[in-house]
Amino acid sequence: MSRRRTSRETMSLDEIKAQKEQAELARKKAEEDLNNVKKERATAEEAVNKAAEQRSNAEKQLNEAREKRQKAEEELKQAEEKRKKAEQEVQVAEENRKKAEQELSKAEEERKAAEAAFKKAEEERKAAEAALAQ
Repeated sequence: MSRRRTSRETMSLDEIKAQKEQAELARKKAEEDLNNVKKERATAEEAVNKAAEQRSNAEKQLNEAREKRQKAEEELKQAEEKRKKAEQEVQVAEENRKKAEQELSKAEEERKAAEAAFKKAEEERKAAEAALAQ
């Protein structure tokens, strides 16, 4: 019961070759497109990796900058504490100087009073000697 094909149902050898060539060209084109997609994907992955590396480097730099800022703030705080301490020491030294000047002034007054008392005693001694000589 085999049926005979009509001329419309049969393909010529040239038509089969042509279809085969078209199919091969389509396969090669698909393969080329796939390779291009793979290349683009690899390029995109490289870009992603590079961006990740740049981000990592930027984060490291940011952390280093934060550490430097923190260190600088600590140094500034220590310098401020030293400045305050030095100001207090200057204030204490100024108070000590004023006290010393007051003590010196008082000692000078006592010396003058002692000299005056000595002069008076000397005059009284001379007067007593003069009275005795007569």
